[in-house]
Amino acid sequence: MSLSRQTMTSSPSSKLSFASKHLSGGSSSRLRLTSMLALLNGRGSVAFRTGKSGFKVPRYQNTYQLHSSNPFSHNVVDKIVVNVMTEYLTDIKYNPIVCLKLCQNMAMEIRKQIYKKDFTRYKYAVMMTIIEKTGQGINSELGFLWDAERDSYSKYILEARQFYAIGIVAGVYYE
Repeated sequence: MSLSRQTMTSSPSSKLSFASKHLSGGSSSRLRLTSMLALLNGRGSVAFRTGKSGFKVPRYQNTYQLHSSNPFSHNVVDKIVVNVMTEYLTDIKYNPIVCLKLCQNMAMEIRKQIYKKDFTRYKYAVMMTIIEKTGQGINSELGFLWDAERDSYSKYILEARQFYAIGIVAGVYYE
């Protein structure tokens, strides 16, 4: 099936009549009609999702770029994690309910400050843990599947009199 330039630039009603002339039949023709109209409107490569605010946000295809213009810097993130954890956890006594909220607030604050740094084409995972000191030992492991050249992480362990606090931030390159 070939399309002339005149058909592609004409009004929406002629697009519909063009598509209905060439497509006939049941539900599969409706699907083809919808696909044809999407192609004629020029939106074949953009999908939309509804954001939290209710607006339609475009979701583009992958660009397959192999390098970021502003890559994730673990040194910068180290400073952010250290500053936020020391700010939130000075003079705090261990309480499981309070520490749960502190972990959530610290993770949100770290994520907010990292987004301000605008590391392009990276996704972030922020994990915060606070453990009470009761004479026990702990072995914590975290595994990732990632690209060693582009992905990085930052960690900080804060030891106070009543607890240990562990903060880990992973920056994973997104193609």
